[in-house]
Amino acid sequence: MRRVLLAAALVITGCGGGSPTTPSLTTEVPAPRPVVLPSGPYTLRITLSLTGLPVCQNGFCTSTSVCVDKPASTTASFDVDLERAGDTATIRIPGNASSLAATLQVGQTSVQGIIAGSARDATGVAIDVSGTVTGAAPANAAIAVAGNVDGHMGAAAGSCSNNGHAWSLTPR
Repeated sequence: MRRVLLAAALVITGCGGGSPTTPSLTTEVPAPRPVVLPSGPYTLRITLSLTGLPVCQNGFCTSTSVCVDKPASTTASFDVDLERAGDTATIRIPGNASSLAATLQVGQTSVQGIIAGSARDATGVAIDVSGTVTGAAPANAAIAVAGNVDGHMGAAAGSCSNNGHAWSLTPR
């Protein structure tokens, strides 16, 4: 019994005693960074997702991905040109060797649009992608915009259809 009382006394003493304090609220969400996408040269990175992102409803979350063959998470990088006309941004790989293109509707703090086509990057990674694109300006200010592709993406080892393929645009 003495050991129990001694342990309790040590726990109370170790807690510092005194009056209880109210925890500070440090859960402020930072304001989203504005999307800044002027016309010019960018690097487009696209990464194949094997699992997709969870979608939650009423506390129940699911993630759906349909894959063919044996895909591996693959990232392809392309030098692209972005043309801006009002709130519309068009992204293309220069020249006629690729059909990969994206069209984005640019908002104050987010983008949405479509991407479709195929291309081979400078390291030889060939991809085929189609789907809807969403994104925002991430905390890393070196990246203009980043987000997800909800659709199909294929690479040499296989392909997956889901909502979690990642993409980003970085000014060159």
